[in-house]
Amino acid sequence: MTEWELSLREILRKITEADAAKLWGHPDEPAPFNYRFEHTRAVVSTARYLQQYEGGDYRVIMAAAWLHDIDKHFVKRADDAPGRPHHGFRGAQQAAEILAGLDFSEDEIARVHDAIVTHVGIFHDDIKRTLEGDILWDADKLTKVGAVSIIHSFGVAPAFGPVNTEYVIERGLKWSATLNDTVAAFKTPTARRLGKERLAFLDEFYRRLNAEFTME
Repeated sequence: MTEWELSLREILRKITEADAAKLWGHPDEPAPFNYRFEHTRAVVSTARYLQQYEGGDYRVIMAAAWLHDIDKHFVKRADDAPGRPHHGFRGAQQAAEILAGLDFSEDEIARVHDAIVTHVGIFHDDIKRTLEGDILWDADKLTKVGAVSIIHSFGVAPAFGPVNTEYVIERGLKWSATLNDTVAAFKTPTARRLGKERLAFLDEFYRRLNAEFTME
């Protein structure tokens, strides 16, 4: 990992740890699970994999992957108000400010900004993206399909209240059913292939979990 990637990782870690600690209800202690940081780590590794097969500017893709959710928080802040720009716009602006101090060119910063602005949304849309934007969109959504999504869901769920097996099964089956539209909307051939494989696994996992738990 390059020096600038390590810098972005550390910036993200500090921001997400603070938000995660508040979410879990003990802001002065480490959170049991930092979902936003773990999600971003998965997006980064997925984006790196997609870039190897689909091409695109590595620096732009990696910077966008590390910073795509930099201004997305579980805990509402004083400046969260109706009509406020979504986290893609906010994050893109914050990313531009961060990258300006890390020897990124104006052109690179503009392309990272564009990719982050257009990564929001989980279903098919008509937004025109760059290749780097397509890869970020695909990488972000691929982490919500498959084995990684199961671990992340289990990890963060108790922060929102009590969890039991029935809840996990019901939520999981509903989630896997909605992801057909997401997988159909993947932009790159590599993501479409991975998405189909992961969705089949995810659906089978929750169905098997239900069958084993209920013995029906």
